[in-house]
Amino acid sequence: VPGGEDELRRTYAHSAIGKLGLVSAPDRPPRLVVDSSVSHVTANTSLPNRSAYPGLKDVRSCAPTAMSQDQVSALVLDVSKAHRRILIRPEDRGLLCFRHRDRLYQCLTLNFGARASGLFWSRLAGLLLRLGHRLLFVQHALLIYVDDLLSLLPLGTAPVWASVLVVLLLVLRVPMSWHKAAFGQQVVWIGWQMDLRTWSVGLEPAKAARLLLLLRALQDRARCSLKDLEKITGKLLWLSSVYRSLRPALCPLYADQQRPVPVLAALNREAYSRLRSVVSDSGIVQQPCAIPSCPPGSRILRINQTWIQPSAPLPLESVISDRTWVQVADPGHPDRLLSEASKHALQMWLQVALLPSPICTLFKPPSLPCEAFADACADADGVGLGGFVRLPFGGTRFFQVRLTTEELQPLFPWLPPDTSPQVFIATWELLAQCALLWALHSMLPVGHMPLHVTLRCDNAAAGVVRLH
Repeated sequence: VPGGEDELRRTYAHSAIGKLGLVSAPDRPPRLVVDSSVSHVTANTSLPNRSAYPGLKDVRSCAPTAMSQDQVSALVLDVSKAHRRILIRPEDRGLLCFRHRDRLYQCLTLNFGARASGLFWSRLAGLLLRLGHRLLFVQHALLIYVDDLLSLLPLGTAPVWASVLVVLLLVLRVPMSWHKAAFGQQVVWIGWQMDLRTWSVGLEPAKAARLLLLLRALQDRARCSLKDLEKITGKLLWLSSVYRSLRPALCPLYADQQRPVPVLAALNREAYSRLRSVVSDSGIVQQPCAIPSCPPGSRILRINQTWIQPSAPLPLESVISDRTWVQVADPGHPDRLLSEASKHALQMWLQVALLPSPICTLFKPPSLPCEAFADACADADGVGLGGFVRLPFGGTRFFQVRLTTEELQPLFPWLPPDTSPQVFIATWELLAQCALLWALHSMLPVGHMPLHVTLRCDNAAAGVVRLH
């Protein structure tokens, strides 16, 4: 921007200046990003930035039900600097600016770090995917994870259709990272090594090594940064695509992301009075009160030796001295406390990562057809569960359980004693589905081969539960 900030304000009705940064990662070239959170552009952007991306379960859905003579081949392509391929409207170009060496610059394309980048690139990627489906009129599969494209094609004609797909992208002038392109029956896609000759998958060694380093760095730590906690949680979520039975072990890590490090602040009578005037009934600071340790959105945990309940007001200034100690939890704090459950979960995942890289099959277990249904009801007095399973070759098993509020409390310590169980109806619906699986398990012989069973629930909150 030749005229600096003055020209920026004259040209655009809304303008903001972010912070230029450099992101470096192992085995990747450095990447320039613009942090728009410091200019409050991110907080004031209402566009959704989350998309549903494919994973191993989607590749598994493309696999045959058993070994087949019809082999397939894969084409892997990567779009170069995907987010930077989206032009910004001229009237919005004043919102993504940054300084470098005392000079002001503005972005003409979306950058890495902008909240809107994911949405608009996902829409363009969806368009490319639909065009590919229209062009490839033979049996095929097309999946794209952000900018990583995977195409599964019949082995005999795969070179022809892969060439047709590449020509389409060239005609559309989609810039590709050709050094990342791969074609064959053994390819690497989003960190997974796939062998389509046997429909097996394993972890990429380089990515597994980075995960192991991160787990060792967080081992036995009482606190860590929110950035590291989110990073390790995301990587473990990716790893749980193979270890699906261990996915519930991620719950403590997600819970700790909402547990900021508490801070103690000493307030005089005047400052404490200002704090009481801006705190809601639930203990949340709603407005600025000129106290740096108590920003808006933070929660009051303790006043001196008194723990604050969510529905109780703050105590009056009935203190002997002029100093009041206030313990505050600020969601904006960069660090998070790790609970004992999270420490045990990280230790377990570390032991898993130390094991040799597993080779897993992409074949689904054979489906077991059966008639099964479960339901749940709840009121202020308790919870009722019921269901049945009927196998096609004979045999029926049903269950019926009634639990009062007093019986629920020792089984579910998290259940508030003054709240009706009806509020948690989705929990009881899911519990009924687990009981349905237990009933099915009791009907099958010990040591049976893995089976795939689909159990459906009529509760919208619980959704469709698929248990293997």
